[in-house]
Amino acid sequence: MLLFFVALGTKINATNIYVATNGNNGNKGSIGEPFANIQKGLDHTFAGDTLFIRGGGYFITEHLKVVNSGEVNNWITIMAYPGEEVAINADAVAKEEKTATEGWRDMGSIHISGVHYIKISGLTVLYSHGGGIMVRGKKGKYGEKPTTNIEITHCKVYSSFNSGIGVWYADSVKVTYCEIMDANNQRHRPIGYPIRREAPHEALSVPGTSNFEIAYNYLHLCQKEGIDIKEFSSNGKVHHNYLHNILREGIYIDSWFGELKNIEVSQNIVHDCDWGILLSSEGKGSNMKDIYIHDNLVYKNTSKGIGFSVLGNDEPRENIYIYNNTICYNGIPGHWAGKAGGIGILSSNVKNMFVYNNLLYKNYGYQIGVFADENRIEGAEALKSRNIVFDNNCYDNFCNDSSTTAGYFQVYLYPVKGENTLLANPMFVDETNFNFKVEAFSPVLNKGIKKRGDEHKNIGADINALSNLPSLLPSLFLVKPSEVK
Repeated sequence: MLLFFVALGTKINATNIYVATNGNNGNKGSIGEPFANIQKGLDHTFAGDTLFIRGGGYFITEHLKVVNSGEVNNWITIMAYPGEEVAINADAVAKEEKTATEGWRDMGSIHISGVHYIKISGLTVLYSHGGGIMVRGKKGKYGEKPTTNIEITHCKVYSSFNSGIGVWYADSVKVTYCEIMDANNQRHRPIGYPIRREAPHEALSVPGTSNFEIAYNYLHLCQKEGIDIKEFSSNGKVHHNYLHNILREGIYIDSWFGELKNIEVSQNIVHDCDWGILLSSEGKGSNMKDIYIHDNLVYKNTSKGIGFSVLGNDEPRENIYIYNNTICYNGIPGHWAGKAGGIGILSSNVKNMFVYNNLLYKNYGYQIGVFADENRIEGAEALKSRNIVFDNNCYDNFCNDSSTTAGYFQVYLYPVKGENTLLANPMFVDETNFNFKVEAFSPVLNKGIKKRGDEHKNIGADINALSNLPSLLPSLFLVKPSEVK
């Protein structure tokens, strides 16, 4: 029997460790004699163990650091006790700049660095003067060692100065079923720290990370960007997230430096943000390739539903597929970035881009707008030379606004007709209440085309797969007894 377990690589004597508000650090850490301090529990949790944190409020004065690693078949699990809510109040951590420890801004109230096979579940983090939950791998002073195989799930992070959740230079990371609210708010900077132009980073930042999944998260009322996949991140999926009332972009893809590649953004809902989904290559010498944006519902954002910016150095983007999205009611008159609407391609530093099977409806300035006028020889040649293709999209009308306002970036956008465009009313079930399901006799049904092989048969997103997302997510945040191993 012993040899059997050794062969499986499974820890035989896995231990449950307990922390409770009425505990004592002189205790054994058992359910009957819990520790009082979460860090004490972390220090005594090893591969295969589960640290249960009993319900209640915990006031911390220093960053909580995960110090031990799990193993491939013996993860460390750090979680709220099933059915109980755990609130970690971090307001006393880095409260004043003059007394804050070095690196406070780049650290999380829960900090995960240089460890492996860690799962964090069911914790709420409040009032972080740095980041809320931070994963940092091998790059920079506060992440000198590799960090791999990390899962953050069913957590809530409210009111932080830096990111609510950050994943830096790590590998094989999942962030699922988490809620982030009021991230990047300068009101939460330490006392004595000056007000800058903006707070650091984004609500959910993923720089330089490979093999990641960001899914079923709820982000709202945040002061900068929502989900930001940036720098040289690769091989990632961003799906089934619900984002609204974000001050800047809902979802941002930005190479910044290095090569950002193979990112799939699918089945997300983004509304009432500034830009819905934005792609940039800001950093000098960076580039972006192999990006797939499909089956998203993007509506009622003030600028572009989906956009390509000229921010920063406007470096190359190539092999971009935008298909089967439903993009409605985006754009307002007089937006600071210029003419606003459905899909807006400001950058000409793009090639091998395919925009097809998208349903665009009642967007303000255009359904699709691009930097070159397809009706002029030089414009058509510019699009052809870059292999930018618009095919089989549905518009309710060609263009709502004939102006070509350049805005802050001084780039004029021209409405695109494209090839095989379907001009039709998609016949939504209830557009006044933003129900974008289509009726059984909608003209967009069975009209999709295939270029990659994973497209579905209709034009637009599969709204049936998304319609329950806003009401479903909040009910999933509390850890349930059935989730305990």
